[in-house]
Amino acid sequence: MIHLNTLVGGRNIAILKPMLEHYRGLGVESFIINVHLADYNDPILDEVRLITNAFGTPITSVLVGPWLEVLRKVYRESRERHPSDWHILADQDEFQIYPMELAELELFCNKKGYDYVRGCWVDRLAADGGFHKVHSMLSVWDQFPFGAFLSYPVGAADPRKVVFARSNVDVCVGQHLAYNGRCCPITDVLVQVHHFKWVGGIVAELQARAELLKQAGYDFHIESLRFVKYFNNNGGVVNLKDPNILAAICRYDYQHWPLIQKWLIMLNNYVNIGRQFTPGPASLLNHRNDIECSANTLLSTIHSAGHKSIWQIAIEQLVANLSSRIRSDREPTDQHHNQGEPFFGLEAIRPIWLNSRQ
Repeated sequence: MIHLNTLVGGRNIAILKPMLEHYRGLGVESFIINVHLADYNDPILDEVRLITNAFGTPITSVLVGPWLEVLRKVYRESRERHPSDWHILADQDEFQIYPMELAELELFCNKKGYDYVRGCWVDRLAADGGFHKVHSMLSVWDQFPFGAFLSYPVGAADPRKVVFARSNVDVCVGQHLAYNGRCCPITDVLVQVHHFKWVGGIVAELQARAELLKQAGYDFHIESLRFVKYFNNNGGVVNLKDPNILAAICRYDYQHWPLIQKWLIMLNNYVNIGRQFTPGPASLLNHRNDIECSANTLLSTIHSAGHKSIWQIAIEQLVANLSSRIRSDREPTDQHHNQGEPFFGLEAIRPIWLNSRQ
């Protein structure tokens, strides 16, 4: 059995109806719908119930509490109730596009011994780059006709998602990483996750979210602030002509997807290489030759004709970041940093993307 497993909450409830219809169209028959409320008087519960009743699917659970604390807990516990099954993990604003039928993907993963499949955001934007209210009776694809690679270049937010997983795979907050299990290589399957986040009210939400995360001690509050600054600098909208975000009109097939896939191959290899070197008093400088050798191996996986200097920057950046991470004999203990992602991960090489796109 394949379930859609989602947590619904916040302001963008109108997207729920087309989201459920999207996954039913993919052949999903079981829907696990968990609802998060800001407090016990939150009016969204009635809105969600109207949608789920009309759709013919009951609400599975209702939770009240801090969003980040609820998020990982509910995804884990709702999957544990179906220990032998597969789950599509999707937030209410995420419409996943699979390169094959779901039943075919399940058979493929079972045959290969893979426990989960990854995807990457394709951020959906309105034709004028503005943030508009979602009309649930109209096609969301028509309302937000542009696909873009916005989240990583602008906010250094992690665009990677665990999208299809066995019940026993434990995922971090936001489903960006898995802590166990064997991953299907993204060279075999990488799922487009069309991300309808950029709608009316998002800027105010990001401002409030940044403050809450900062007060809670989460370093990644800076991601939300980057978005707010970017939008303000562009007149309160997304600049669709910004070469860094690769905006293009699309339906289900984002034309820049092959480039995004190549970038993620490099990014994942970069992070995996970094995990081989534990920061400690022996100094990572002693491993310089190993790092450079691994970095060159990484870069050889991507052929970028005419951009050799850009990838040389990647090697230098890798060496510099790894060599400077001298801490102590133990692993870093900062629990809030990118939910367990190494210090030298996503943000460190973002300038390479920005420089190459120019």
